[in-house]
Amino acid sequence: MEIPTIAALTERPPHVSSILVKREVRVFLGKWISRIPEFRIKPETKTQQSVGMASQVSELRLSWELSK
Repeated sequence: MEIPTIAALTERPPHVSSILVKREVRVFLGKWISRIPEFRIKPETKTQQSVGMASQVSELRLSWELSK
């Protein structure tokens, strides 16, 4: 009989709700980006990122030209 490793015991498939949330975010961002003006990262700014159990962008300054 094989003894499972600690990694094998702690691995879990993602919860169904987390899969749905990721899909909803992906759909939302796709639709939102297609509707806003073309944008870029604001010049001379730095993107703030955090890494931990979940990586995240905590600050991302964007700029775009407003139509007249």
